[in-house]
Amino acid sequence: MAGSGSVNQAPITGESVPVEKNSGTEVFAGTILELGALDVEMTKAGKDTVFSRIIALVEEAESSKAPIEKLTDKVAAWLIPVVFVFVLGVYLLTKDVKLVIALLIFTSPAELGLATPLVTISAIARAAREGILVKGGKFLEELAKIKTIVFDKTGTLTIGKPTVNRVEILDDSFTEKELVQLAASAENRSSHPLANAILMYADNMGASLSEPTDFEVFKGKGISATINNKKVLIGNKTLMDDHTISVTVNSENLTDTAIYMAVDGNAASVFYVSDAIRPGAKEMIEELKRSGVENIIMLTGDNPQTAAHVSGQLGITSFRADMLPEDKIKAIQELQSKGEKVAMVGDGINDAPALVQANVGISMGIVGTQAAMEAADIVLVEDKLEKIARSKAISKKSIQDN
Repeated sequence: MAGSGSVNQAPITGESVPVEKNSGTEVFAGTILELGALDVEMTKAGKDTVFSRIIALVEEAESSKAPIEKLTDKVAAWLIPVVFVFVLGVYLLTKDVKLVIALLIFTSPAELGLATPLVTISAIARAAREGILVKGGKFLEELAKIKTIVFDKTGTLTIGKPTVNRVEILDDSFTEKELVQLAASAENRSSHPLANAILMYADNMGASLSEPTDFEVFKGKGISATINNKKVLIGNKTLMDDHTISVTVNSENLTDTAIYMAVDGNAASVFYVSDAIRPGAKEMIEELKRSGVENIIMLTGDNPQTAAHVSGQLGITSFRADMLPEDKIKAIQELQSKGEKVAMVGDGINDAPALVQANVGISMGIVGTQAAMEAADIVLVEDKLEKIARSKAISKKSIQDN
């Protein structure tokens, strides 16, 4: 591979921030080049690519997924012959045709077969009114029995795009707002995904931007620009080292991406960028626990430090990191081999195999990929995590009514 650029690998690996690619590094099929230019040499074709393996995993999971047989179907299967034997015995003893007809009506299992679908249809309609699309009554019934729920991280429990969560001031002659104004003014001409995080942070702060001059891009490292006669350099640690700027941070943060800024040759600040927790995620986890869900597990392709940080914020005690799509489906199979009924919640292409393998797959609707929505049994039209707890409540109510 030749060239350099920032690649969004979230659809395949679930990593929350773009990954810098340079000559000699590996690029996955199905990922998105967000900045730069790459000349990619094909080393694997067709079924050998990670993307093709995901499709194969989905097909394999679909073929092995056991059908759900309703209890009413089981009851009706033995009740019908029993009823006929009973009615035949009565007729042989009494020869009373009217009595036989009355018994056939009274003991018919048709009411049993009709009542359950009506309750199920009503529950599905109720869920649809609340923005929860259920692809069949059997999945609603199965959801009520779920005790283990597995969550993807990026785009599901988190928003799925970089966000500035803290600014560390290294030069006390500047205020935070002044530093944000300088950084956002410089990044206003950049198309890098992390630049958008700084611009959003500045907009939320109400910072006014200035027009940059002498704008220059250092591929894979950062940018420089002149803002109000101040020379601003912003990018990664390599960019600072290239310009012999010494950066000493007050705290080490392994869970965030650090963006360094220097003003007039001196280190001024560090912007810590990460994938923010989705609003309502912690409350949704607590509600699921109250509803009887015993095990909540997070699976992610992100690094262990970020996974531990996110799970700690949400109150999730069990997580696995650095997972590829085949690892996620194996994790679901391990849980099922222990007799657990598992629901999987995800949004990306890499989640599709696990969504199919799970007893119930739940996909995010707006941010979710087409592959995830097709693989899932339940789709949330709105990306509101509280809908997951709500769908479980509706399913439990429908089972009680049955």
